[in-house]
This record gives sequence, C-alpha cells and structure tokens, in this order.
Amino acid sequence: MERQQKSIVENYSEKRDIHNIIFKENSLINEFKHIDVKEKNTIKIKIERNSEVNIFLSLSKKEYEENFLFLDIEVFENSKLNYILLVNENAVNQNTHHQFSLHKNAKLNMINGFFSKELKSIVSVDLNGEGSEVLLNSVVISSDKSNQSIDSKITHYAPNSYGDMYNIAIAKDQGKVTLNGIEKIKKGNFQANSFQTLKGIILSDKATVEVNPILLIDEYDVKAGHGATIGKIEEEQMYYLQSRGLTKLEAEKMIINSYINPIVDKINDEDIHKDFERAINKKI
Repeated sequence: MERQQKSIVENYSEKRDIHNIIFKENSLINEFKHIDVKEKNTIKIKIERNSEVNIFLSLSKKEYEENFLFLDIEVFENSKLNYILLVNENAVNQNTHHQFSLHKNAKLNMINGFFSKELKSIVSVDLNGEGSEVLLNSVVISSDKSNQSIDSKITHYAPNSYGDMYNIAIAKDQGKVTLNGIEKIKKGNFQANSFQTLKGIILSDKATVEVNPILLIDEYDVKAGHGATIGKIEEEQMYYLQSRGLTKLEAEKMIINSYINPIVDKINDEDIHKDFERAINKKI
C-alpha cells in the first residue's frame, strides 16, 4: 500500500508539562518538523508502523538559567526516523536526556550538534527489535570556560541489530569536553553489530578533551569494534595552508571542518545545514 502523508496528533498538558506527538501509521513526513521546546519540557513522540519522519529540535533559549529536557521517542515496526538536534551557544545551561526505543526493522539516523556554554547530555538508544538500526553522530564544541559532558549509549536487546556511532569533540580556550561512548550487546542477541569512533581535537594548551569508548558484550556471535583518538592539529598541515596565504584562524577552521563535514554533509535540509555550519564556525 502506498504511504500517504497523514495528520499529526499533538496535545500538551500544562499540568504535567508534557508534549505528546503521534505520527500515525503509514505517515510520510518529507519536510523536517520543527519542535519548540519550553522550560523543563517532557516530550513524548510515537512513530507508528510503516512511517518515515524527519524531526528537527533546536535548543537556543537563553532566558532560563537552567533548561532541562526529557525526550522519549518510540519508533515502531518498519519505520524510519531522521532526527537532528542543535543546541547552540545561546543555550546557557542545558541538561538533556534523549531516550529512543526501536522496534523490529526500525531505523534511526541521528545527528547532534552540542555548542552550548554548559551541557550535560545523555542519549540512549535501545534496539529492541530484530533488524533495528541506529547511526548516531555528534559534534561537540567547547570554548571559553565551558564544560560539556555527553554520554552516548546504544544497547542491543535483539539479534541482527546494528549500532554505529561517530562522535567528535573539539575544545579551545579553557573549554572541557567529556565524551563517553557506551555500547552493550546483551546475551542471546547473535549477529548484532556494534561499532564506535570517538575523536578529540584540542586547540589550546588549557583545553581538555576526554574520550571513553566502552564495549560491553555478552554474546560471541557478533561483530564489534571501537576506536578513540585525541590530539592537536598537525603543525605540518597548518604550515602548508598558511604558506598558501591562509591566516592561522582560517587554516584551523578549514582543518576542523574537514573532520566535521562527514557528519554535517548528511543533513539534506538546506536551512538546517546552514544553521549547523554557522553554529560550528562561530564556536571555532
């Protein structure tokens, strides 16, 4: 049956401060749905069977001293979610917890941009159905005296599931980033695939990046691997670009963008792509 775009069911409870969104079965949402976030919101989203949905969530509120968000998304059988999160530098102090649950053959493509001044974030993905897949990509940039802490978690509760994360952290001035990547394959979930890559780039002597790749595997018949690197930009690269007429700052930005572009170029919405590029180049 050909999918048709259907209406979205939304309701908001002032008393509980919960925003509920349901994408009905067989929905096809080609354009990104923008979700507004209020102070201390809880957002619950359900994407019913055989649907494809695009969601863009932007956190940029600076009027709150602290902003907490709990997001709970459930993706049902044979559905696909393209999810983009942008936390820009106007967000003074963010505390976010994203919980995703994927059913049989559900797919999640996630791109996170963390650029706020202070941040604590947990992103948890539960692969609950056979054939479920997640691609988790994050860019984190910390400057001045900012402190960013991001936990990215993927847990395999079903066989033939696939999880892959690629997260990159950049720190300059006295910025600090802690990047934790945790993937678990529970016993009995054979032929699961679990991969992760964590990268840290340090742009000043007082900046700090900590990356912690963790694999917890209780099953033999699986494929898994992880890698982690931390370092400064190579002097030879900087020298080469500056010898071609670029300033130090221009050369630095060009090199950093070469690391980040594989993530940002996956954003196929022109306006959101430009928002990400502006946020990145403003921070570096």
